[in-house]
Amino acid sequence: MSTYIKELSRKEKKSLAVLGEELAVLQRSIIAEKGSVCILIDGWENSGKGEVISRLTQELDPRYYEVVEMPSHWEAKHSHRLFRSFWAALPRKGHITIFDRSIYNGILHNPEISEKTLDGRLEDLTAFIRMLTDDGMIVIKLFLQISHDEQKNRIRAIEKTEFKKEILSTLDYDQEKRYADFADHFAEIISRTNRLYSQWHMIAMDDMKDGCRAAMSIVKDELTAGLDAFRSLQALNAASREEKTTAEIASYPSAFPANLTLEVAEQDYRQRLKELQEKARRLAYMMYICHIPTICVFEGMDAAGKGGSIKRLTKEIDPRSYTIATTAAPTAEELSFHYLRRFMTKIPEPGKITIFDRSWYGRVMVERVERLAAPREWRRAYEEINAMERFLKHIGVNFMKFFLVIDSEEQLRRFNDRQNTPEKQWKITDEDWRNRDKGDLYNDAYQEMFYRTSTSTAPWIIVEGNVKYHARLKVLHTFVTQSERKLRSYEENHAKEFNWKNLWNEYETIGT
Repeated sequence: MSTYIKELSRKEKKSLAVLGEELAVLQRSIIAEKGSVCILIDGWENSGKGEVISRLTQELDPRYYEVVEMPSHWEAKHSHRLFRSFWAALPRKGHITIFDRSIYNGILHNPEISEKTLDGRLEDLTAFIRMLTDDGMIVIKLFLQISHDEQKNRIRAIEKTEFKKEILSTLDYDQEKRYADFADHFAEIISRTNRLYSQWHMIAMDDMKDGCRAAMSIVKDELTAGLDAFRSLQALNAASREEKTTAEIASYPSAFPANLTLEVAEQDYRQRLKELQEKARRLAYMMYICHIPTICVFEGMDAAGKGGSIKRLTKEIDPRSYTIATTAAPTAEELSFHYLRRFMTKIPEPGKITIFDRSWYGRVMVERVERLAAPREWRRAYEEINAMERFLKHIGVNFMKFFLVIDSEEQLRRFNDRQNTPEKQWKITDEDWRNRDKGDLYNDAYQEMFYRTSTSTAPWIIVEGNVKYHARLKVLHTFVTQSERKLRSYEENHAKEFNWKNLWNEYETIGT
């Protein structure tokens, strides 16, 4: 890049140094007040992203910022990695993350993206940015613009250097050749993702010095305004925590079946269990072959049988293909990020399975009841969760969520059994008894959760758990039927290269 950046005059250096010092002062406020800042820098190839980042960070304390370089282009089939990488790189409290290219990059540089895919990606992107700003993060979006003539000059200048192969890519030449197409595409994306809470700032970079100065001024102004908004949000959350009620108690219809005791004869159970586990094993392998990721969420009452159901589900599945993500109370490190981050970073690779033993729903259950989240925070979480699950569907995840329910009498019986059986005592804690005493509050939380988050995209599967045999079979049957449905849908879109019934029949000869 330095081959076409002109030397700054003394006056220009001083002007930039003053802006740099002002940014450093703002950074110290961010550190002290435990705010977080995400700066997304996108734009044309060779528009000066590196120079802008250098100027922005020149006077900052390097212990409290990070620059993350995202790949120059992402194919749609790898979008899960883009989102996962983005969430993993988000700043913790008191820190700044600057993205060289960003989460928008996969769609910005792909004018051929289908309208359907684009609509889904934009819906996801808008929802995720809103989640971050609602949580108090300052999000600043810069788009670096250059004219076609300046673009040509820069490419020609780089071609004369010995590093041209390292700097220039096919995307540079594609943008040069189809400048008008890319310009129109950029304009559409920017227009459709421009929001009051996260506006795009267009920066003319034909003159690198003026562009850097403009970028620094914009970031300074946005940080100043963002800190004021962050302080106001903190005050609102503090006031919300002082509310006397733990919920706006409303009358939500019970999602629980009237009969939770569905008997299954042991002989029938053994036979059905073996059949379903064999089907689950084959289907998991077929999902691996077809690169279809799967996520299973398990929630439920204490002692309802989540662990036993997970164990039977995975019994015959190749353990290399799945991961069990057991969700405990968040650590101090996890609490310094957005609450969804620790789940978004566990999105499985294509063909793999992630099983969440408890999940993001803790936000609207235990964190609500135990007042670990302010009412403003958990009330906001319903739509954030729905948006996250829509995203999982958009990227092709085979997604299902189970809630295991038992009645109060059965729960007490299981608690006492655990308490009085030495080899089971590890399963029961004082917290389980405390949660049982708050049964009415938890039931209110459950019913509102079902009402607000059981969607056509991601419906809850309520599992009657009084009889463990029934619960385990229902989980397995649901996994099998939903996975078969997913594979049929895959076959419709890949008819020439895939026939899932043939693969099913040839399973034993393919090898595992």
